[in-house]
Amino acid sequence: MTRNISLNNSVFEFAIDQLPCLIHGKENEGASYFTVTLTANLFKQGYKVLFICGYHMARDEFREQVGEENTSDGRVIFIKREEVEKLGRVMSELDNIHEWVILIKNVDLFDESVFEVVKNHSRLILSGDLDKCSFARKIDLEKIESTVLFSKPKLTEDVEVPILEYREAFFSNKKGIKGKTKLS
Repeated sequence: MTRNISLNNSVFEFAIDQLPCLIHGKENEGASYFTVTLTANLFKQGYKVLFICGYHMARDEFREQVGEENTSDGRVIFIKREEVEKLGRVMSELDNIHEWVILIKNVDLFDESVFEVVKNHSRLILSGDLDKCSFARKIDLEKIESTVLFSKPKLTEDVEVPILEYREAFFSNKKGIKGKTKLS
């Protein structure tokens, strides 16, 4: 079952116009579960998902949140870390790739070649520990609509992040919406 995302203690439905989104979190800060939940919520809104991740736990959690039966109808394609060479081919074979949400979960486990394939996609979610990401400085923050920061990465040194509780993050977007976010 998908959980809700709250922003400033109110339910917040993450909409497609909030993408591209950059989510930063170090291990055990809650970014992984938040990312999977956000992606599951978009999937349940009817969007197709190209789900690229480094570990099976994220795929398993996504399947649990949306229902295993809903992941076999072609609306989600999983690409494992060890199969990442398929990414370019899969994207070129999908006639409507611009309509798909592309998630790269665990960005710190992938090299720049993966980022180069997806960097201009408007429905992109990049999630992981940006301080360990080899291509973090290549991410064009001007193209990012929303950020979710579980801690302050070096990449966004100019952003003020308030004091956060465990598994809480600071959300901000270009529309001026900002505040503390978490799963509820």
